[in-house]
Amino acid sequence: MHLVALLPLLTACAPPEAPQTHDTAPLARILAEQGMARWPAESLPLDWMQTVWATGLLGVEEVAPDIGVEAYLQSWLDDELPRFTEEPPKEFNSSDSMSPTMIAAALEARAPTGRYTPILDAADRYLSAARYADNGAIQHWGDGSVFEQLEQVWVDSMFMVGMTALRRYDQTGDDVYLDEALAQHDAFVELLVDPNDHLYRHAYDVPTGENIPAEAVYWARGNSWALLMAVELYARLPQGHPGAEGLGAAFQAHAEAVLTTQAEDGLWPTVLTASPDSDNYTETSAAALIVTALMRGQDLGLLHSTQTTPAIDRALDGLRGRVTEEDDGAWVVEGTSFGTNPGDYEYYVSVAQLDDIILGVGAVAWAFAEADGRPRAETP
Repeated sequence: MHLVALLPLLTACAPPEAPQTHDTAPLARILAEQGMARWPAESLPLDWMQTVWATGLLGVEEVAPDIGVEAYLQSWLDDELPRFTEEPPKEFNSSDSMSPTMIAAALEARAPTGRYTPILDAADRYLSAARYADNGAIQHWGDGSVFEQLEQVWVDSMFMVGMTALRRYDQTGDDVYLDEALAQHDAFVELLVDPNDHLYRHAYDVPTGENIPAEAVYWARGNSWALLMAVELYARLPQGHPGAEGLGAAFQAHAEAVLTTQAEDGLWPTVLTASPDSDNYTETSAAALIVTALMRGQDLGLLHSTQTTPAIDRALDGLRGRVTEEDDGAWVVEGTSFGTNPGDYEYYVSVAQLDDIILGVGAVAWAFAEADGRPRAETP
């Protein structure tokens, strides 16, 4: 038989071409290096937006260990450290303000020098004096905060306080932090998750016992906080832990509900609905944090690849579309909504989207770092 005649047979018998993989580490690196140059560590306050940026940098460090992330984060914390050692010491007064503690704990886990003990002690003092709902869920605002008159549980605290507990566990190995994180997760589920939609409302008002918003309106970034905290907690629970099954089931139900609201551009609308209208814009930071949680959940075996890989592919492609290079070589991350309080549908869709918000850059860089090398469901 001639070779020409054999070619169709050989082609038919050849193994299928391997799926294309995501090559996202180079862009994650660019965003991290550009951001560290643009936002000098000593210029940054200790607050929640900067904590998301710092967490994203830790993610990028996994694929770009030579860019100086640890030194940058040390400089960020060191600039404020003297305030925690003076008399009286700086005190935290909200979940937002104490969130940088998770970075202090992460650095202490690497090198237990005690350097950041004053920051960790301040967090312990805050948590011991914080206000809690009757079921044990921590309230978002504390005494001395700008909204101290509000007695409310916010989904934001699942990330700010929950991830701090998990980083403290990494640092100390003390199961008390895992137990507290699991207790907080379950308390937040009880107060904030809609039993029909399996999505989180933004807040629970303690005095009235009502959710904010009262209607079935679900803020996307808030749901991303909850997904991330749950999957990171699951990753740390030892095999056979009595809380693992319930936690895993709650994460699966939540993730599956979020997946049904993915928009045509691969991202998620700022209010999670199956058919967003033109005002309900897709939002960059929520999409980046959601897809990071989905990737983590898939890797842990909580989500099946046939269901989630196509959604992950679309989300990463959508995020790539939000990152553009300017004529001067600078990269811009577009479409991150600004700080958001609990409200109704009209309020959420009115929150401005801005470019190069530090939390959006950190979230996108983190997602790209997590995605690098992942096989696609199919070649685009």
